[in-house]
Amino acid sequence: MKKPVTNEQLLLSMVRLSKAGGIKQAFVLEAIRIYSEQVITLTEDEWGKNSFISLDIWKQCASECVQAINDRG
Repeated sequence: MKKPVTNEQLLLSMVRLSKAGGIKQAFVLEAIRIYSEQVITLTEDEWGKNSFISLDIWKQCASECVQAINDRG
């Protein structure tokens, strides 16, 4: 049976091992940026009351991602 990988291991393999080369890193960053910007604008009604993840925390994570991408200089 295949041993599960951690989220960190998965992310690293996604950006390091690609037939597309280094452009895969830009793809992953752009996907994170787009999703994060969508999360920031969500309302409680859109998020749903039954989520086990707090919308405020999810938005905080999204804001941190956008900030890190914008500040990478």
